[in-house]
Amino acid sequence: MTYPQRMQLLGMTIALAALCCRAETVDAYTQPVSVVNSGGGVSLSAGYENLASIGQPVIGLSSGAGGSNHAGFIPALGGYGLLWPVIGFDPASASFILFIGEPSPPPQGLTLTNRGGSTLEWTVARTQAWLTLTPLSGTGSSSVAVGINPGASGLLPGLYTDTITVSAVGAENSGIAIPVTLTVGQEYALTISFASSTTPAGGGTIVFTPPPPVGAATCSGNPCQRSFFSGTPVTLTAYGDGNSRLDRWSGECAGGSCSVTMSANRAVTATFSYVPPAMIEGTGRYYTSLQAAYGAALNGQTIRARMFTFVEDLTLDQAKGVVIKGGYDTNYAVQPGYTLLQGKLTVERGAVVTERLTVK
Repeated sequence: MTYPQRMQLLGMTIALAALCCRAETVDAYTQPVSVVNSGGGVSLSAGYENLASIGQPVIGLSSGAGGSNHAGFIPALGGYGLLWPVIGFDPASASFILFIGEPSPPPQGLTLTNRGGSTLEWTVARTQAWLTLTPLSGTGSSSVAVGINPGASGLLPGLYTDTITVSAVGAENSGIAIPVTLTVGQEYALTISFASSTTPAGGGTIVFTPPPPVGAATCSGNPCQRSFFSGTPVTLTAYGDGNSRLDRWSGECAGGSCSVTMSANRAVTATFSYVPPAMIEGTGRYYTSLQAAYGAALNGQTIRARMFTFVEDLTLDQAKGVVIKGGYDTNYAVQPGYTLLQGKLTVERGAVVTERLTVK
């Protein structure tokens, strides 16, 4: 190779290395060995091929037979970079709920990033007056506040849609569309009050089905209020805590179940009772300790105990036989677990049969 040929090859290598300095990893490409033509030129025509074309312009760099760098990538020295910007965005959509007469929901953030090269200079646009975008333009990675115009409270109930259009000069995916929905409805409030008929007090959790449009689908204490669209049928399910059970519903509901239709503001009360951890089967009598239950039990009777930890010493000192069954739920109906006696179990007289009782 002559000196001018070596200098030409060196110059092309430096140019390629400079162009790809902003390299990033993308899809795989093939890189066969470059060929030196007999005429003295360097050919890349059989060389680099980007396997994931994104439609960017072809940049040719050759001497002699010519060459091609496909799809806007310039591969050199084992890496390659994008020539122009690509708009990245998150999330892919946005949705809002607005109750008539209530303040607008808080704005949501739309994050724009440059996933390509060069500089991303972007603008955002919408068509509906109820949608607000701040700011409307920017450079590079930015956040846009997507909000609901306060004047939207005058809209009639219904579903409204719009599209955020993100544009950037020279960007691969300029003009991307991000859908936005707004649900407007008349709301009514469902208020749940918690009460207890025992000392210590009982408590629990209420589950809303379906979940409210705004707010959690459960609540566990006063105050508890959720809003629903007009006409929505709502079922309330009560779950007692580990030591309680539901006694009754009152207000808009009665008895052991509760379902309401939200055609107006509704108010219900859930009354929970504390369930003592032991009882004598068939008597309806409850006790706060195993020792007290044993003392009241007659020969041959069965003591039921909840899934509970009794911190006490149990001494069986009477001439009678009893059965102690543990692991019951708060309704004393099934045995999903075990009862723990954290103390001594001493049998001085009589007999005892235990089931699902652990002594520790």
